[in-house]
Amino acid sequence: VNARQLAVAIDAHLVGRPAPATLRTYKASMMRMQETVAVSYRWQTNRVRLSQDGSEVNMSRWQLTELLGVLRDCNCMYVWIDHLSVPQDGAHAHVQLTLLSRMMAVYASAGLTLALRSLEPEKSRYHQRGWTLQEFANASSLVVLTQPRDEQGGGEGEGAAEDGLAAVKGDEEELALSVRAMLQAQSAHRRPLWLFSDIESITTGMSDEQIRERDALYARLADCLNTTEPADMVRALYPLVYDRPVESEDELCRLVSSASMRMDSFVDSGGEGAATTSRRKLDLELLLAADAELLGGRSERIALDFDVGNL
Repeated sequence: VNARQLAVAIDAHLVGRPAPATLRTYKASMMRMQETVAVSYRWQTNRVRLSQDGSEVNMSRWQLTELLGVLRDCNCMYVWIDHLSVPQDGAHAHVQLTLLSRMMAVYASAGLTLALRSLEPEKSRYHQRGWTLQEFANASSLVVLTQPRDEQGGGEGEGAAEDGLAAVKGDEEELALSVRAMLQAQSAHRRPLWLFSDIESITTGMSDEQIRERDALYARLADCLNTTEPADMVRALYPLVYDRPVESEDELCRLVSSASMRMDSFVDSGGEGAATTSRRKLDLELLLAADAELLGGRSERIALDFDVGNL
């Protein structure tokens, strides 16, 4: 969406003025993403109407206030907010699935990613969610803002108070930073999945030791992170852990299958891997089942023709 118009709309909401008529939207391209602030945040249950034509965001007052401050201080032209940029209705399910697959590219290509760590209950904190980890780890330029405890009655933003709310707790930030460091260190060698001609070649170049390390990292992250839909854990973590950006659900299924084949090879050669092989097959089943449900029972793979320069 247009950054200047969004700032005006947020300001109007915060001070109680009528919402503007509309928010101008654009088709995301690689060039536009360089001028974009991508917002990484915990979705809220409340919805805020920002324009008279129905544009809504699911953000708290603190999140909107901090976003407005950043928009006033930077010279960005566009803003990516998932709730505005990704269709939320079933009528555009095929577009939604494709964009969900491309989230890694969105935050990696954005000129700036704004991470808003709001006060949340257990299992809902910023560093406890699968999607926000992907966004945090892939951001090429990152600004992190943390909601202070005193906005909820005193205390620090870190740790949990009597109400159970916290922005950051324990070593969850350390884990997120370590994943981010790993991704940033190998970003120069990142190759999107469409460059590989077959399933077997997707993990070519990764040694058996690297495959085991990535499998262990996936298991660790899947155990400590949360997503609303089980299939979203697969969507968020596989491209991240294997550093293979995908463009569609079909490519994501190929990535899961390739990882499973490598783990199968360890079993066949007498090594470990049986447990993770069964888990990966379950991951693939989760994706297929979720896609069929979202697409109204149709189980065929959906691949959209987007321009190469577009997300």
